[in-house]
Amino acid sequence: MRLRAAALAAAAVIVPCAAACASTPATYRARFTETRTLAAVKQPLVLHGNVEFRPGQRLVWAIDKPYRYRLVVHDGRLAEHLPDGTVHKHPLSKTPWAQALFDLFSALFGGDSSALSRYFHVDRTADGFTLVPRSEVLAHTVKHIAVTGRPLPDTVTIVEADGSRTRLAFQATSPLPPAATAAAAATGG
Repeated sequence: MRLRAAALAAAAVIVPCAAACASTPATYRARFTETRTLAAVKQPLVLHGNVEFRPGQRLVWAIDKPYRYRLVVHDGRLAEHLPDGTVHKHPLSKTPWAQALFDLFSALFGGDSSALSRYFHVDRTADGFTLVPRSEVLAHTVKHIAVTGRPLPDTVTIVEADGSRTRLAFQATSPLPPAATAAAAATGG
């Protein structure tokens, strides 16, 4: 469930530039620091890694520290590279959560910002927006997702139903082209 919550946060990073990226086939890359606070544990877990997304083609969520883990979605397949070196590969059709996530990323980068509204209630704030799940199934895991930063998110905070919290701080390593960044700012993204 933790990975799925983090992947939702990655999706939230993409949201503000959906319309701006519609004509931009470039790959988005960012470094992240994930601070995971579990409701029942005092010491937070801090992870460092990278996210890479090429619209409709490839998604990579990689943790580098304190252990190595990679989730890769490419060519209709999911590959999980676990810390012990084990690799699990599955068709996306056998992993509905990963297929839905990839479809959502692709719709957003394709300019279909209405895809977000199918999954979440979107409440804009002065410095970002908050996402509240529409489905009861998702709401059993995620209470809400808060996104701050403009024109692209700097932080994403996921509050889970059990009180656990994940905060991701992003630093883009392949910024969007100036026209896409300007369009994201103009659309309130």
